[in-house]
Amino acid sequence: MDKWAIDVSRWQGVIDWQKVKEAGVEGAWIKVGGSDQGMYADSRGAINMAEATIPFGTYYYAVPRLWDAEVQAEHAVSVGYGRGELWPALDLEENRENLTNAELDEWVMEFCAWVKGKTGRESLLYTGYGVGIGH
Repeated sequence: MDKWAIDVSRWQGVIDWQKVKEAGVEGAWIKVGGSDQGMYADSRGAINMAEATIPFGTYYYAVPRLWDAEVQAEHAVSVGYGRGELWPALDLEENRENLTNAELDEWVMEFCAWVKGKTGRESLLYTGYGVGIGH
């Protein structure tokens, strides 16, 4: 049987974790917050982390700005980023400030270095081609 994981946030509402497990899901990435509408904590993040009955990691939806990698990393960790058994994932899908590839790379490296310094955890990067990282 293939192993698979899901990602969850406030948009999924109340999750029946037992049903999720019975469906064969073996892991979850739980959204803990983001910066796409100002910095916020996902309203279901703490609840989902407390109730999950399968291995989980956390993710943070970041919108980078030149000056705020450390600020966002600090906020992400404060809302639970880095908790769980799976690696935390930095979700980077937008480049609203039109940062250059080098600026995006630097922002991601600074965010991840700050997180590692505070939690001891490396981060995964979840992104798409259109954002510009690594091009």
